[in-house]
Amino acid sequence: MLALGTIRFELEATHGGCRLTFSDVLWFDGSRTRAQFANSVLGGWHWFLDFMMRYLESGEAAPELPEPDYEKITVSGRPLD
Repeated sequence: MLALGTIRFELEATHGGCRLTFSDVLWFDGSRTRAQFANSVLGGWHWFLDFMMRYLESGEAAPELPEPDYEKITVSGRPLD
């Protein structure tokens, strides 16, 4: 397990390789609703995970990978206002 502040990465051996489990704890300051704050953070993590998946699948780094407009698409697990 690797922990960077509130962010955790855990690797677990599987039959075909390994599984990466990622988690993050969100700290709310009261300036926005929980849903507004979570939505602002979750989109960014989806981009980084998409970037990592592309690299793992193709070996190609993709810093120019466009970030989707997550307000216009459905993201599994995203809280609603």
